[in-house]
Amino acid sequence: MRITVESRIATTPRALQAASLFDLDVGGFSRLTWDAELPLADRPWHVGLITGPSGCGKSTVARRLFADARWLDTLPPWPADRSVIDGFPEPMSVKETTALLSAVGFSSPPAWLRPYPVLSTGQKFRADLARLLAHAGPDQLTVCDEFTSVVDRTVAKVSSAAVAKAVRARSLRFVAVSCHEDVIEWLQPDWVYRPDANSFAWRPLQRRPNVDREIVRTTAAAWPLLAPHHYLSHALNNSAVCFLATVALPGHDPAPAAFSAWLPFLGKGPPARRELPRKQLHRAAYFPRSKGLRHLRLHYRGGPEETKAPGTCSRRLDRQPGNCVSDRTSNDGKDLRCGRPGLGRVLRRQTGSLPQWDGPGYASGRGAETGPPRPQG
Repeated sequence: MRITVESRIATTPRALQAASLFDLDVGGFSRLTWDAELPLADRPWHVGLITGPSGCGKSTVARRLFADARWLDTLPPWPADRSVIDGFPEPMSVKETTALLSAVGFSSPPAWLRPYPVLSTGQKFRADLARLLAHAGPDQLTVCDEFTSVVDRTVAKVSSAAVAKAVRARSLRFVAVSCHEDVIEWLQPDWVYRPDANSFAWRPLQRRPNVDREIVRTTAAAWPLLAPHHYLSHALNNSAVCFLATVALPGHDPAPAAFSAWLPFLGKGPPARRELPRKQLHRAAYFPRSKGLRHLRLHYRGGPEETKAPGTCSRRLDRQPGNCVSDRTSNDGKDLRCGRPGLGRVLRRQTGSLPQWDGPGYASGRGAETGPPRPQG
């Protein structure tokens, strides 16, 4: 397809003077042309990417190639005085809506109840992606311009992986338009088109980069950063045993990703283990920028395993002498459940004393403790 963009140049005195400074020929018109041949009908695909430097014509080419697709700016406006979940199509149930929001990495129940205008830029980006996929029909193509341009690169990579997984799980077709090529290995597109080089290439799916993870002991000092994103009470028991999961994307320093706290279990346990002291899950939450990492294969010592960090903490407690754990939560939604059968099979690290987290933002008077935390308060 030959795409031409032509505009008339107004020959004002200022424009003529600027043209004379750079010896430009002012012929009355400015013309840009692209010869875009994308053989998208040759094979089935789900995710595509149009990338290149700013100003190379990505958006212009995408608008012409996918004029009939569903774009973000073609969606109805968000309701300004209602919750985010009220902005989704009426036929969708609440369960389907929250599942889609979680699938794109926006799994913060308190934020779901806020109006769209008060969300952060990163939250708006993920909410827009979820809404775009919600309005997509079975055979309709969706396009997102300026993909990940308004978020930092860690959120961009995590969101790319989460969106790709959601698109493929629903058998949709999605095209991302972005000037950031660092999302390629996380988005895993089936094809890539570069307007600046006029090059198109099918791309086989590859393994995403490994994400290094570590489970460390922490104190209640880490909880205030997580409390606003927890779906229950923000209170934390002073006697809770706390764990922190840190993750490190390639090229990034380790950063906190998830938090879990545990208390002594009160009540009847499994008949075979009733005589053992038990621990029960008290609080578990993910850091906002790490929402979506649970969909990745986390490289953890013994090899790549798909798991959730709070659930791994439960298995670590369970393997310590004299402990068995209960990691059921009061929320039955799969996206918020921290424990599930079989998580014990994914733990490949020996039990023993855990390192203490001394990262930024968690300084406390007991930052060097190596034994069980003392009651606080």
